[in-house]
Amino acid sequence: MKQNSRQVVLVTSLALLGAPAFMRGQGTASPGESSAGSTAATVRPLVNPFRVATKQWFPGIRANITFPVGSAPAAGAVDNTGHVWISNGGSASVTEMLPDGVILGTFPIAAGADLANVPQRSTVWYLAQSGGNHIWRDSAPAGTPVPAGIAFAGDSIWIADYGRGLAVQMSLSGVVLRSVPVGLGPFAISFNGSQVWVANENSNSVSVINAANGAVAATYDTGVAPVGLECDGEHMWISNSSSNTVVEMNFDGSTVTTFTVADPTSGLAWDGVRMWASSFAGSVVGLAPDGTSLGPIAVGAGTQGVAFNGVDWVYVAGLQSNNVTVVRVTDGKVMAVLPVGSEPVAVIFTGINMLVTNSLGNSVSLL
Repeated sequence: MKQNSRQVVLVTSLALLGAPAFMRGQGTASPGESSAGSTAATVRPLVNPFRVATKQWFPGIRANITFPVGSAPAAGAVDNTGHVWISNGGSASVTEMLPDGVILGTFPIAAGADLANVPQRSTVWYLAQSGGNHIWRDSAPAGTPVPAGIAFAGDSIWIADYGRGLAVQMSLSGVVLRSVPVGLGPFAISFNGSQVWVANENSNSVSVINAANGAVAATYDTGVAPVGLECDGEHMWISNSSSNTVVEMNFDGSTVTTFTVADPTSGLAWDGVRMWASSFAGSVVGLAPDGTSLGPIAVGAGTQGVAFNGVDWVYVAGLQSNNVTVVRVTDGKVMAVLPVGSEPVAVIFTGINMLVTNSLGNSVSLL
């Protein structure tokens, strides 16, 4: 049942991307040929229709264009209208933008009244993470809002507020709806269809929130310093940076599988078959639910965010190398290395292109 459910998720995703012709593959006749074909006819090579439709003939065909956003952009999410939401770790805000970089608005994650007793702060966000320890540009007073992970949850945006220990729900018009207390240092956030999960780095736990009413339904122990969360449709995956593990967890908090991954960071991405996990030392590995793995595969130094393009590649941000490495999910082959802005952290697939948050460049790169 578990395997069938995963296949349904993958096939549904491919169908939305126009994949039926792709899945028929070389059995599809070329124009002018009958289905029976001709002994003299040459069968056309397999071409992915999604890449044809979006003119993505090979990695990097798009120019590296950057757009300014808030200070120290950290993570991103795409809503049901195709708008992209970026959490700005250094300016206590989120930016709403179109996939082509047009800025629609920037919204604070805390109202003025919430900050009445909080000193003003300077730019804050991590440069890198290693063994669960962040390297900060500057320090922030206790209680300062620091938006980190961000997720779309059906009708609203949820933000992990690292500085205040909150999960903040925001409407799609940019209004803060509620702030839910969670653990210490909430870093990553993910939605499983009905619940919002928050990884609390400094509490070694995940908080599970009922998305409908904002109530904390459960808190589950994790490994040490959880910094990454990703849902595969059936389970939640958690990367524990100081335990050197990535854990596949049931929604009831029980463990399915534990993988050993050296120095994992916040980067996790599900491709329908494997969960791709980043390692700060400069690699990415594909983890399958049956316990097998593909890799590790060498990518950019200071590896951070990972995103799947819906078809055949994952894009991996190298914070220390200022680039994004494109890896083919079927065999781990590196397809391209693309330069981006200064200290990239997250990669977001918009359905058309990739966006990369440049934490030191205060910008987003379009690939």
